[in-house]
Parts: sequence; C-alpha cells; structure tokens
Amino acid sequence: MRAGCVLAPAADALEEQFAEQPLVRAQLHPALGTSYRELGLFSAAETQFRTALEIRQRELDAEHEDVALSLQILAAELAEKGD
Repeated sequence: MRAGCVLAPAADALEEQFAEQPLVRAQLHPALGTSYRELGLFSAAETQFRTALEIRQRELDAEHEDVALSLQILAAELAEKGD
C-alpha cells in the first residue's frame, strides 16, 4: 500500500480489482489523480495521470480520443506545476 494517504487503499484496490480491465483502470486513474491533486499531493496526481496515458497508449490507437484526453489532462497538470 502507498503510505501516507487516505487514497492509498483506493489506488491499490483499483489495480487489484480491475487488473484484467486496463481501459477501466485508465478511466479511474484520472479521477484518483484529481483527488490526489485536491489534497495537494501533486506527484501522486501526476503518477495517476501518467498511468492512464500509458494504459491508453498501449491499448488504443494513437489517435483515439481517449489518448488525446489523457495527453490533455497530463499536459494541464504539468503546466500547472510549471513543467
């Protein structure tokens, strides 16, 4: 379990319960990332957004709208951090 956050059990459960459903995980990771961001846990948020993007890039065509959405979400997170 990821230490130090009330969201850690949710993150662990997401990986376990949807292990065979990567696109479901890709839908849930951004929601978890948003929750991390709202708690001020920006590194954990970025990890969730990157994970969603990686799953979608692996599972979908590069031009699929969900890949573009993940890129947009990650870009906005990085811009907010100044990266």
